[in-house]
Amino acid sequence: MKTLFKFFSFITIYTVIVSCYSSQLAYAKSLDFLHKPVSGNMLPAPGQPMQIEFLLPKTKDLSLKARAWIVIDGKGMDLTLSGSLNDRDQTVFRADIRAPLTELIYQIFISGRADQATTSMKYIVTRPCLPNTILTDITASDDLSEADEARMYAVKTKSLEKDIEAYSNVVEILNELKEVIK
Repeated sequence: MKTLFKFFSFITIYTVIVSCYSSQLAYAKSLDFLHKPVSGNMLPAPGQPMQIEFLLPKTKDLSLKARAWIVIDGKGMDLTLSGSLNDRDQTVFRADIRAPLTELIYQIFISGRADQATTSMKYIVTRPCLPNTILTDITASDDLSEADEARMYAVKTKSLEKDIEAYSNVVEILNELKEVIK
């Protein structure tokens, strides 16, 4: 009988605590937002700059705070985002990141006053196939005709342009790191 009384006392106390806590949680109203995730086959080349954008269409409150949890190819980061107003006076949060080699996972947390908060779903974007990251070989076969050699060099020129773009992105990233380290 004594054990049964302790059990019901525990249940009563637990119920009071949970109901008080959940009444505080129920006070927080959700912030509506719009987001169109990029599909895996539309990701830019690895290392290319890209942007993730969340729009809050029903507010123009720049005092809102936003954080993004982002994992790029297994490496996580936590970013604080600043809001801005778009041309329709709606709050927009943007994260400027680099495109992944294989996978991008992200989630955003937005909060305002004590009565406003929202968390997005976790977005997972995976490339359907790995991009070719092998650098262009510029050697030519000796047994090609002049016309075939010209065509081959035209094709290799396009590949070299992509290589140069990739190198430029690496230099950009290194310059950003250099500024952070200073």
